[in-house]
Amino acid sequence: GAQVVYVTDQLSSTGDVHAQWVLRCHSAAPGPLDSHVAAIMLCDLLATRVMHYAGAKSRHRLSQVEAAHDSFSEITR
Repeated sequence: GAQVVYVTDQLSSTGDVHAQWVLRCHSAAPGPLDSHVAAIMLCDLLATRVMHYAGAKSRHRLSQVEAAHDSFSEITR
């Protein structure tokens, strides 16, 4: 029952995608590798807005996730 946002590049096909929203990001770059800047910025914006609307509960949950990462030493600063 979850609503799905599909984030993809501008050239992908969405024929088999079962999502309520399809958001395409520009990924072309002058070099041999695609740029993921637009997709990362879009994900950051979406996560920030979701957390804003979810309020204190989402900030508490994120604190728990951060504490778990710290306890496993998975992410170093």
